[in-house]
Amino acid sequence: MSTYDFGTGGYDIEFRRDTLSNGQELIVCAKIGITEDDVADPDTAKCFIVIGKDSNSYYFVARDKNGDDVDEFESQLSALGLIRVVFHNEFCTIYVDHYWIYTFGFDDIYHNVDPEVGLKTTGGGITVYDLRKKELSDWREAVYVELEISSQNAIRTAILQRPVDIYPNWEGRLVCEYNPNRNSDSVYFVKKHSEKRGDNSQACSDAVIQSTYAAVVTDVQYAMTDGFVTRMYRLPDLDSGYVQAAQIMQDRARRSNKEHSVQCRINIHFEIGDIANVSATVSGTGRSLSESFVIENMSLSISEAKQQMSLSGRDANA
Repeated sequence: MSTYDFGTGGYDIEFRRDTLSNGQELIVCAKIGITEDDVADPDTAKCFIVIGKDSNSYYFVARDKNGDDVDEFESQLSALGLIRVVFHNEFCTIYVDHYWIYTFGFDDIYHNVDPEVGLKTTGGGITVYDLRKKELSDWREAVYVELEISSQNAIRTAILQRPVDIYPNWEGRLVCEYNPNRNSDSVYFVKKHSEKRGDNSQACSDAVIQSTYAAVVTDVQYAMTDGFVTRMYRLPDLDSGYVQAAQIMQDRARRSNKEHSVQCRINIHFEIGDIANVSATVSGTGRSLSESFVIENMSLSISEAKQQMSLSGRDANA
């Protein structure tokens, strides 16, 4: 009986190397288990996708954490190029210069919730170029967009159902952020601060995900503060990233239950999506205020002898 524990569902990595000498190998290392033993002990799970040259042919091998070959394929390629290795659910597919080379299939597989992937070489120093790991990847051959569709809907078609924030930046471009490392700065001379608590319709302690495979994602912090609530997340368009998408949806919904608004002196460093840190003492009551929130709305007001910035957004500490 096959066992599948998908976690985030995989990863997608690209790099360029045109040729290898005999005995040289490029090895993609990942915390993914591809044998029954690895699935049973996921803390030590790992695998290796090996690309090497022997005589006049290039070979592709999947090895488990013990270095044993699980599957292999020998190609007739005369050279390499742009190499793509993508783990999607219970498969691993290799492309060279956008052409399909081989797909490994595994009876048992475990994907770490936080995917870790690295690259190493054997057989002497090897330089690789154009290394890229795709955060918003899903295993698709193409994205089809209608000619008459709006730009906003075209972006949402490409990212499928992922909870991506789409912000305008100071250059006039749209910035799509999935789970970013946000810039942070302080709010100075706070004139007014208010907070509002609500009940986001997607916030829950347990989310049942309906996708290619069923999964359950838990939010312990929500359970501790608000109790046990179960909701259904329907993500039928997502293949390899539905668990991670559900985790981000849960986290974002929980934080949206507490929204902040401040009026303060203008800080030109802020952009939509940054984290604003509020630290002040309320006049009158003397209450100390220390809050942080993700900026979702921003406005400026400048007139003769007056200037003010208004910021609002979801809590960053919830």
